[in-house]
Amino acid sequence: MPRSCVAPGQKVKVRLKWKRKERKGNLFVTIRRVDFYLNTKRIRIDKKAPFVHTYKLRASQTPGSTIRLRARAFIKVKRGKSPTKPIRTKVKVCG
Repeated sequence: MPRSCVAPGQKVKVRLKWKRKERKGNLFVTIRRVDFYLNTKRIRIDKKAPFVHTYKLRASQTPGSTIRLRARAFIKVKRGKSPTKPIRTKVKVCG
């Protein structure tokens, strides 16, 4: 993610990074799927690592506005429903 603002028409690469960590004894937490959202609209489903999506801002994007991006990770489990972990970020459009 960019640290400052992004110009209209420029591309933004969204990447969900994680490290394998031992949790709950000897089990390892793994990610099964990641959904990428722009505001509230789902724009991509990624089922293989690396979990990356490249988003291109519209050229008509209003300068000074903010875009909300979200990655929703589905954690792999053996039984039951997959728990989710959302990661949110904001990108400011340069003026």
